[in-house]
Amino acid sequence: MINKIIIFIFIFTINFTYSQKATLNPCSSYTPNAKFDKFVGNWKWQNGNDSFEIVIKKDKIYSPFSSNLECQDILYGFHKLVKNNNIIENSIQNQSIVFNGEKNTFYCAGYFINDYTIKGMIKNSSIKNSFDIELEYIDTNHIKIISIKRKPGIMFYLNNADMPTSDVTNIPQNIILTKQ
Repeated sequence: MINKIIIFIFIFTINFTYSQKATLNPCSSYTPNAKFDKFVGNWKWQNGNDSFEIVIKKDKIYSPFSSNLECQDILYGFHKLVKNNNIIENSIQNQSIVFNGEKNTFYCAGYFINDYTIKGMIKNSSIKNSFDIELEYIDTNHIKIISIKRKPGIMFYLNNADMPTSDVTNIPQNIILTKQ
């Protein structure tokens, strides 16, 4: 009888342990990307009645290009564009949401041009378009938007309502943002 109880406890423990591991899905491998840390924060540029603000966060996600459970760091964020004291775009209200790929308007998976310059993607929702963005780290209090360019390639739209209204961004370029 005691042997049956011991076997039952042993099997129950193994099942409980494996079911927990399957639920948690730990990363099979993960190396934190310390280069991202310098870009994390709330950044703002202002010139008269025009301003641009971006909140950049870092998160660990499962690599979309891995067949196993490898993880990688990403940068993602939210922005606000104001022109002539009029809010043109604003996703800052979503900044409490963890990365899900839908609400964020900035994304970078780790494309470094050099140790101080990254290339990512920014959604320009007011013109229904996405652009490549290059950000340069200047110092602990400043980053620079070097350029915002149209993503290369041909886009197909099933619905005319989804078509971009412009191929030219209204987000300012060649500006220096200050950490808030």
